[in-house]
Amino acid sequence: MQNQTDAWRPAYIDGESSEYATADYFNLLESPHDLFNHNQPLKEPKNRASDEEFIFHQAKRRPVILATKTSFFLEDEIKETRKGHKFHHDIWLVVPIYSIINPSSDKWKFHEETIEKARLLYYINLLFLPSYPAYSLRESVARLDYICALRSKLLKPEPIKLSKDVTNLMKEMLSAIITERIIPNGYIENIRSLLANQ
Repeated sequence: MQNQTDAWRPAYIDGESSEYATADYFNLLESPHDLFNHNQPLKEPKNRASDEEFIFHQAKRRPVILATKTSFFLEDEIKETRKGHKFHHDIWLVVPIYSIINPSSDKWKFHEETIEKARLLYYINLLFLPSYPAYSLRESVARLDYICALRSKLLKPEPIKLSKDVTNLMKEMLSAIITERIIPNGYIENIRSLLANQ
C-alpha cells in the first residue's frame, strides 16, 4: 500500500495546445497538488488525458492469499453494451501477507503483546499465520483490510493453501470488515480457546 501517490510528468510538451501533443522527457513529482487534474493531455508516447496520470509506485513481491477470482457471468452482456471494448480482466482478489519478523535481527517487528493479540484474533483485520519453513515463510499476518485486485500474470502460484477451517475463518473476518457486522462471540471464543492452548 502506498502512503503517497507520485506521478511522472513531462518536462517539456511539444505542441501542448494540440490534441497531438508529445513529450520525450519526464520528471518524477511527489504527490503533485493537481494530481489527476493537470490540464496537460498527451498523445505520445502514450495517450494520457488531462484527468489521467502516469503513476509511479514502488513495490516488491510478497506472499498473498488468493481470496477469489472475479466472476465472468456478465461478460456477454458487457460485450454487447460496450461494443467489444475489454471491460473484464483476468484478475484475482488477494490478501497481502506481511512478515512480523525482522529478517536482519530475527526479532519481532512489534511488541509481543500485540503479536499475541493478533494470534488470538483480537484484531478483526489481522489473520495471524505461523511460520512455514518449507516455503521460507516466517511468522506473518494477512492484512484483510488491504484486500485488492491483482492481475493473474503477476502471480506466482505455490503449492500451499490454507486449511478449510482457516479459510472459513478468513471469510468470516472479511465479511465482518466489509459489512461492518459483528462476528458472533461464540464462534471467535471457541477458536480463541483452541489457540490459547497451543
